[in-house]
Amino acid sequence: MQWNQIFAWIPVETIVKEHQQEYYTAIAASDKSGESTDFITFMLRCLLESLLEMSESNQKSNQKSNQKSNQKILEAIGKSPGISIRELQEIAGLSESGVKKIIRKLREDGIVRRVGGAKGGHWEIL
Repeated sequence: MQWNQIFAWIPVETIVKEHQQEYYTAIAASDKSGESTDFITFMLRCLLESLLEMSESNQKSNQKSNQKSNQKILEAIGKSPGISIRELQEIAGLSESGVKKIIRKLREDGIVRRVGGAKGGHWEIL
């Protein structure tokens, strides 16, 4: 945990319980050989598995968050085509760069386009 905060969130007890037989086998093998290599290998494999699961979960969470932000921005543009980036920031709860990133993606995907200039123009949902 002192090395990296992510380890504070890994449920070691749960990991051991889910792999209980392997845990006891690794302890027995380490005890028999007089070295901790088997046990360390077991624990590192379990930690890696847990970190990968956490990463996958975070990616799914981020995707859901991005979808919600996209939806908020599209709804705001639909209600007010002349809406500014600053107003979109407030509605979506994002930074200016976050809003611009979403709009760039929406434009690339052919979902919205800008008609006219930055000051006098407006957005169209395609």
